[in-house]
Amino acid sequence: MKESSATGNIGLSFIICTFNGSKTIIRSIESILNLKQYYPYEIIIVDNNSFDDTEQKVKKFLLDISDKFQSSPRIILLKESKQGLIYARKKGVENAYYNYLCFVDDDNFLITEDWIKLVIETFNNHKNIGAIGGQSIPIFESTCPLWFEKIKNAYAVGEQNISEGYLDYQKRKYLWGASLCIRKDILLQFFSKDDYHKITGRKGNKLSSGDDGIISLEVLNQGYHLYYMPQLKFYHFLKKERLKYTYALKLMFNIGYSNMKLSTLERRNIYQQFKDFYFVSKNYILQTIKGDDFMREYYKGMLSFIFSFFNPKKQ
Repeated sequence: MKESSATGNIGLSFIICTFNGSKTIIRSIESILNLKQYYPYEIIIVDNNSFDDTEQKVKKFLLDISDKFQSSPRIILLKESKQGLIYARKKGVENAYYNYLCFVDDDNFLITEDWIKLVIETFNNHKNIGAIGGQSIPIFESTCPLWFEKIKNAYAVGEQNISEGYLDYQKRKYLWGASLCIRKDILLQFFSKDDYHKITGRKGNKLSSGDDGIISLEVLNQGYHLYYMPQLKFYHFLKKERLKYTYALKLMFNIGYSNMKLSTLERRNIYQQFKDFYFVSKNYILQTIKGDDFMREYYKGMLSFIFSFFNPKKQ
C-alpha cells in the first residue's frame, strides 16, 4: 500500500470551479469563510468561461472583503478558457499553495464548522487515505419532485456509504466531486499525464460527467483508499431547472454513458465489451418493459458508449 509523503505546506486549498454560478457562488465562498480556522487555508475561484455576471459579483465581493477584513485568507480569481470542469480543476490545482485540496462546487455551502480540522487531521493521521467525501443535504429552489428521492445520488445528494470508513469497492468505487477533499500530490501526478482529459466532466451547459469517477479511479490506481466522513456536511443547492423531468432523464443518460466509459479505462478488453453489451442490452429492455424511465435512460447511455467504443471517432 502506497503511503503519501505528505510533503508541502500543511493547509487546505479550497477550489471553486464555476460556470455561470452567479446565483450561488458568493454564498459558497461565505460558507468557507465561516469555518473555524484551525489550520491555514485559501480559496481559489476558477471561472470557466461564464457569460453571466459571476466575475463581476466575485470581484466586488473580494473588494468588500479586503476593505472589511485585513486578516482574511488568500482568495484569488482565475480564468480558464478551455471549457470543461477537468480543465478548471487543473488550473486550480496548479495554483494551490497547500498540500490538501477541497473541490467545492459553486452551489455547495459547507456547514460543518470543523471542516478544515477534520480533513487535515484525517489526512495527517491516515497516510493511506487519498480522498475524503462528505454528506450532501439538498436545498431546493422550487418544489422537490416526487421522483427525486429515487435518483438523488445522481444529483450528489445523500450519504455515500452506510457509515464512516473506507468504501467497499465491491459496491462503490468513487466519491462525488462535490466538496471532495484530496491530496494535491495525487492530482499533480494525474494532471502530468497526456491523457488526463479523457473524461472532461461538465462542459458549459452540457451534461457530460464522469470526472468524479476518473479522479477516484486515479486515487485507487496510485495505491490510496477512498474514505467517507459523514461529519463533513454541506448543502447542495438545486436550481429549479435541474428539477425538471427532462433534465433528470438527460442526467441519467450521461451518467450511464460516463460510467461505461470509465469501465473501459479499467479494462479495454473486447471480450469484456461483448459481455457488457449483453448485460446492458438485457437491462435496457427490462427497464423499458417495467416503465422505469430513469433506469432506461441510464442503460441507454451505457449502450450509447458501447456503440461508440467500436467507433472511436464518435466518442
